[in-house]
Amino acid sequence: MSAECEPLSLELAKEQEEYRKISLNLLMAFLAIHAVSASNTLGALTLALLIFTISLHVATSTGFLQTSPSALSRFLNAIPLLGICAMATIELVLALRSPAIAAAVLLVCMLPPLIAGIQRARWYANEMSTQLPVRIPEVVLVPAASDVAAVITHN
Repeated sequence: MSAECEPLSLELAKEQEEYRKISLNLLMAFLAIHAVSASNTLGALTLALLIFTISLHVATSTGFLQTSPSALSRFLNAIPLLGICAMATIELVLALRSPAIAAAVLLVCMLPPLIAGIQRARWYANEMSTQLPVRIPEVVLVPAASDVAAVITHN
């Protein structure tokens, strides 16, 4: 059985429960912002994500996701946080009213996952190169004598 089809470990289940708690807290904060801003779009998206997060919690609590592949469980648990990130991004752009400033702020806000992703990609590339069955020797290309002679006679 591959790692993708194994049931959730206790550690992963606890970690995902913490993500759901964070999501619920953030969604409650968005509902408070909605009460102040009266944005119908923000309110509708927040309520939809809130319902999804609660139903995800119910599905996990009843054991439904315990037997599903860990990749599916990770994907389902990522949806609320991605939705919250999208809503926050939209509200940020609307609040700043300057695409350039909003882009700069978003870039700074996204630096931690970007840096982590770059480091992880480097690590994977290094791991893959050390696990190759045959070492690839560095090759130094030396021009053939006929190529050197052709260059000399051409000049």
